[in-house]
Amino acid sequence: MAESSARGPKESLTHSGESFKTWNHERGQPCLVKLHGLKRPIFRFHPVSDLRRVKNKDILLHHNGMAFGFKMLRSSSKLVIATLSQHGFREVHPNSSDYNIVWSGSHVKTHVYKSMSEHQKINHFPRSFELTRKDRLYINIQRLQHTKGHRHFDFLPRSFLLPAEFSEFYSSWVRNKNPFIVKPIASSQGKGIYIVQHPKEVPPDQELILSEYIAN
Repeated sequence: MAESSARGPKESLTHSGESFKTWNHERGQPCLVKLHGLKRPIFRFHPVSDLRRVKNKDILLHHNGMAFGFKMLRSSSKLVIATLSQHGFREVHPNSSDYNIVWSGSHVKTHVYKSMSEHQKINHFPRSFELTRKDRLYINIQRLQHTKGHRHFDFLPRSFLLPAEFSEFYSSWVRNKNPFIVKPIASSQGKGIYIVQHPKEVPPDQELILSEYIAN
């Protein structure tokens, strides 16, 4: 490993045909790429073939002596940890401010963004829940339909937020008798999703979004 960190750069081509110099990548070693025309190098990540984590003590410094760190907030993603550690990032304590990347498993408070420096990156952006939460996305699309015209945002099927709009949902079902797909407002990975044929199959007191089911 120590020998690999001393290897010289090799010449490669980008998709645009520009040449750059990169250092051979070994497990646990940072891989920085210097692109022509850019003052600062960028990180290059390779696909990982396994989820093995490289321990901090086995991670090498970059050839110029730089060390890189990451921290996990409310997340224990093995893929993220394996990818970062195999590419030369050392995990630091969640309370540490000495990091380059922070990976959060949930929405981030405003003070976290404000405390970050220019060189620190995070896997969220402010108010990202306006897009990622199904209830907020539905409300925002509704707002755009009213302000910009329904014809520009007509891709959304007839939907209802429960429990507030259960009566409207029931009235719509009585008129059309169409099935509805039921989703939790703040879940992911397909959890809690099911199709109903009748309003009695829907718990009226849970926070859900119901959308008219569109067949293939």
